[in-house]
Amino acid sequence: APTTLSEVIALRNKLKRPPFVLGDTAKGMRQAAYETFGGKAKAMIYLGNVDELNFIEESHHNLIFGAGMRVDDIVQALKKRADKLAYANELAAGLSTLAQRHVRGEAGWAGNLMLTRTGFPSDLVPCLLAVDAKVSFVTDNPHHEETINIEDFKQGHVPANALLTKLTIPLKTQGLFRYYRVAQRKWLAHAFVNAAFRIDVDPNTKKVTEARVAIGVYGQGPKRSEAAEEALVGSALNTESMLKTIRGIHSDLDVEFSSEAQYKSTDNPKGKDEYRKYLPDSYVFKFFQEAQAALGIKTWSDSELGLMKPLPLKRATLKYEDRPGHESRPQLSAPGLTTGAVKYTDDMPVPSLYGYPVVTTCATGKITRIDVGHAECADGVKAVITAHDIPGVNDAGFAPGEEPLFLTEGSQIQAPGQ
Repeated sequence: APTTLSEVIALRNKLKRPPFVLGDTAKGMRQAAYETFGGKAKAMIYLGNVDELNFIEESHHNLIFGAGMRVDDIVQALKKRADKLAYANELAAGLSTLAQRHVRGEAGWAGNLMLTRTGFPSDLVPCLLAVDAKVSFVTDNPHHEETINIEDFKQGHVPANALLTKLTIPLKTQGLFRYYRVAQRKWLAHAFVNAAFRIDVDPNTKKVTEARVAIGVYGQGPKRSEAAEEALVGSALNTESMLKTIRGIHSDLDVEFSSEAQYKSTDNPKGKDEYRKYLPDSYVFKFFQEAQAALGIKTWSDSELGLMKPLPLKRATLKYEDRPGHESRPQLSAPGLTTGAVKYTDDMPVPSLYGYPVVTTCATGKITRIDVGHAECADGVKAVITAHDIPGVNDAGFAPGEEPLFLTEGSQIQAPGQ
């Protein structure tokens, strides 16, 4: 495992298509291992020991993460900076929808971003698009770093050999951010469509001064809708601007809407396409509701905002009823079992011989010689049985030749306990 960025680049240039890995995720170390042993790659490059990629720092009103940081590192860092970023908790909540916590603790943000370029339905990228995040990368020179807006990090806009080094999130003291997704399950399920919204609002006029609208799992990768953002800027948060925002999203993205084949079947050939096309509309409606409530423009009840409080549990008495003929009765053998009066097979001495298996204690190796002389001379030993004493085939596996019953001289040890 390299410890410097220069070593990483040198190894990447030396090896053939080496996968970069951080943690044990399905798309991380496991897939890299499959590719390596499948002949597509010669080795994996672990980035967890590179100090230049494993850091979190603040600089010039920005929160910066090295490319070796996990998604959960970002979530925890945001939660600690609610006093420096107006929507830190909301952004952390949005990033927490990615997979499950144990996956977020292993998966790096850089790997998630790279996968998104190939069509991966990311929950991370729409959030980063909405908060004006930037990414930095190097190519062959570790000292020549370039920084671009995250929306420009796509195929054709950066070199193919780009290696991500930093993620930069601006620390803004004002603004409203929300992230929405709908999926088949709450956890470990790709979103049907996801969306992130961020606005700045003039406190006096209550009009939007800056807007970001990012939609994912809809068109060809996560994208901002410029038409929707233009509809918001300069407008009040009312029905008219909401409808303009919805129309803006569809005018920008419907032309590249991507149908999801996994939701189609013989009984439902259209799948969830129509439902998915309406999800951005519902997200915009929900965002307007929450923004109006948060900014004091309009009051909405918790039920209207979808914030139903759980009802308190009531104490109850659990009553069991036995069916006639099925009443509980003492087991007939209970007295003997509880007092020890019942005799088990092991309690009955049988005039017979018993065996004591001798097994391997190491994981690998080779049997060079088997000497049974000392064992045959031990007290109480009647005989020592080895492979030579088997009249038939020395095999104990389900498939012929799969596993020998006894190892012989010259056999390879494959596991402890043989």
